[in-house]
Amino acid sequence: MDRRNVSWDNLPSELLEIIGQKMVGSCEDFIRFSAVSKSWQSVTLKMRQDGSTFLLSPESPLLLLAEEVPEGSLRCCDINVEEDGLEEEEANGDEDVEEEENEDEEGQEDDEENEDQEGEEEDEGQEEGGDNVFDQLILSVGNARGIYSLSTGNTYTINLPEAAGKWILGTSKGWVVTLGADSEANLLHPLLRHQIPLPSMTKCSKVALSSRVHEDPTIMVIHGERGFLGFARFGDQEWKKVESPSVGPFVDITYHKGRFCAINHGGEIFVCNIDDGYTSGATGAPIGMCPFFPANSGSMYLVDSENELWFLARIRAVKYFKPPHNMRVKYRTTHFLVWRLDPKLGIWIQKHDLGGKAFFVGLNTSVSLSSSGCIRPNCIYFTDDISDLYFPDGGGHDMGIFDVERGTIEQHFQGRSLHPISPPLWYI
Repeated sequence: MDRRNVSWDNLPSELLEIIGQKMVGSCEDFIRFSAVSKSWQSVTLKMRQDGSTFLLSPESPLLLLAEEVPEGSLRCCDINVEEDGLEEEEANGDEDVEEEENEDEEGQEDDEENEDQEGEEEDEGQEEGGDNVFDQLILSVGNARGIYSLSTGNTYTINLPEAAGKWILGTSKGWVVTLGADSEANLLHPLLRHQIPLPSMTKCSKVALSSRVHEDPTIMVIHGERGFLGFARFGDQEWKKVESPSVGPFVDITYHKGRFCAINHGGEIFVCNIDDGYTSGATGAPIGMCPFFPANSGSMYLVDSENELWFLARIRAVKYFKPPHNMRVKYRTTHFLVWRLDPKLGIWIQKHDLGGKAFFVGLNTSVSLSSSGCIRPNCIYFTDDISDLYFPDGGGHDMGIFDVERGTIEQHFQGRSLHPISPPLWYI
């Protein structure tokens, strides 16, 4: 037999299934396998049907880029880009950032006590009658999205109609959450295009899973205009509320040592206790305060790294402008500050490295990964996630790699990908 004339398309289906089981270990493998021929693609369709692809995750972190928008439809929010006609009202440069770090935290508790305590029913009414951010999605063009690979440095295009015109948040388990204008929410596997329905919600800012999808995880979200904590499992029709004494919205959640931990906008950290029978709700018990509160437009993150709890404070420089441009804001991340919780002493210890790990933060569940050929140790890979500043002009410029040891920032994606409500996010 002339081996040069052997057709890979004519292999028996049973043999192709065995080859697929041996070769397909990641989402990228799955796509490569299905692209060989129609007969190979038929094997991948069977793999989808039997659910074995639920176990697949990206082989390296991917940056899911924003939907395309018409050229010139968005304004720039980058503090490093100057525009004629914008007269600066207040500059928040390096000196101001230093003042923020040393700012006295007195009065924080008073501010929290004076916060509006309107009832939940009124809050729900405000959600229904408020401005619909999804109106901005009329700018989106088509169903295609780019995916940037850290390992290859290349950008690939995928067709993803399931995410068209939707708010997207990342998890750490190979899936993302999509939220539409009709409040319909789903878990979506972007590369395999699987969808799993979730209870509806009007807004969501963070999501975390207790385990991988095939293990029937508990899904915890920060949702609603007031940033409540809610949780559900597959098949639930509504989100169960986590009752807690928190006086303000939550800003981040993570799954740590078998329980969800959350931090609110005042820096108070809670641990969520879900009843064993999963029959009622859950309670959020305060366990302490964060070691540092980033003033002004900073962000806070909780990260589980090898069963150790870490706290990250993100510091941004911000510029505001005088009328008639007083609605414009420009900003950039300047640096991060990092602490690790000592489990024995119960105190936060400031660190200048990440124990050789790399952290990925932004519109995704904050993730700790081991360093590799494409992932640098002791670095924070971040995306643009402060919608209060970039809506409706368009976010996505404030991304990069912060080297914790050196205190420097460089870019991980050299292109341009902006969107008013759904900018790039990590897909891990």
